[in-house]
Amino acid sequence: MRSPSQILVQSPSVSNVPSPSPPEPISELCLCHRTLGDQYHTYYEDEENKKQGVYIVENPTTSPPATIHEIRYYKDNQLHGPITTFYPNQKVARSGNYQNGEKHGTFTYYDSQGVISQIEQYKHGQRHGTWQTFHANGQKSSQQKFRHDTQVDLDYAWDANGRLVACINTRR
Repeated sequence: MRSPSQILVQSPSVSNVPSPSPPEPISELCLCHRTLGDQYHTYYEDEENKKQGVYIVENPTTSPPATIHEIRYYKDNQLHGPITTFYPNQKVARSGNYQNGEKHGTFTYYDSQGVISQIEQYKHGQRHGTWQTFHANGQKSSQQKFRHDTQVDLDYAWDANGRLVACINTRR
């Protein structure tokens, strides 16, 4: 099994993902490797078996190198920091951030060709901010706004040519 740094070097299309390194030493860390289903998992655990730092999920292939499926970070066994999921062609499928186990900030979803399909915003695990979906040609398809997990504006919808086709009041 390869170390996490060797895995990233072999996958140039993931160069925008923060380079993995163990977290600052708070205790002895163990580099762990597990096979779960058809995926390889590489991560660090402390002496209390809590995940710490980078966690890499690979999809094995018939010949090396394996492709990276996901890179995520943990702090005290909770998702904490950036998360990036990849398609088999190594294009980014999803990117976002967690804080203390909750979605926090912007999550962006892409189609397999790298075109943005959806953008979501969170604050401490709650929908907060503008949520948008996009047509395959990149034109905005829909938009909703949230504050503390409650919708605060109208639902808007556009056709693939960018024309507004619906404006719906879903607030009660």
